[in-house]
Amino acid sequence: MGDDYGFANYGVGGNSLSSGISNGIFGSTGQSVISGTGTTGTGSGFDLSSLSSLFGGKSADGSQSTGLLSGGLGALQGLANMYLGFQSYGLAKDQLAAQQQAYKTNLANSVQSYNTSLEDKIRGRTSNYDGKEADVQSYLASHKLST
Repeated sequence: MGDDYGFANYGVGGNSLSSGISNGIFGSTGQSVISGTGTTGTGSGFDLSSLSSLFGGKSADGSQSTGLLSGGLGALQGLANMYLGFQSYGLAKDQLAAQQQAYKTNLANSVQSYNTSLEDKIRGRTSNYDGKEADVQSYLASHKLST
């Protein structure tokens, strides 16, 4: 039931601090705190050691156990974290695909804008003469961008 934490037992067996719990025994009663035997006193026969097997704690020999419930909850938490990790991975893949598509669209629009601007500039800088269209197309073929 209890562990010896060295706390003083005020009000039992005297008024001094030295009458507290020492070495697992109440100061003046002589009853052991760490005996671990008996029931809760309700007559139900419920053993406190079964709680220890579920929730863990320190046994009478001082060994620490984690308990079945905390181990099961730890496994459940691990599975939930794994599921959420896969969900995050899927969202990251979707976000990357969207960014790649936006980049490709932006690049195509920039290339088209540059080529249109180049064509407008060349057409505006040359005078009208026979063969002008062939010269403009030749210049654009060698200087325009492509994706």
